[in-house]
Amino acid sequence: AVVLRVREVLLGDGWLQYGRKNSLEVRKGSSSDSPLLSRFTARNLTDIQMSYTSHDGLYLRLRGGFYSTDKLSFTYTAVKNV
Repeated sequence: AVVLRVREVLLGDGWLQYGRKNSLEVRKGSSSDSPLLSRFTARNLTDIQMSYTSHDGLYLRLRGGFYSTDKLSFTYTAVKNV
C-alpha cells in the first residue's frame, strides 16, 4: 500500500499566470495511463484532497509554469504486508 499526504500547497502567482497549462494529477497506479483519482487546476486547487491511499501505487504529474515562490510538498509511505 502507498499512503500519500499533501503537506503544503502554496501555488500562487506562477500557478495563476500559467493557469491554463498548470495541473496536478493523482492517478491510482504506476503510469500516466492509470485511472485518474483527482485533477487540480487553478480553478479547483482549494478542493485538494490532503491524503490518498492505494494498494496499486500512486502516480503524480505536475505540469505547467511556476515561480520559485510556489510550493508543493508531500510525504509518502510505502508498506508491503507480508
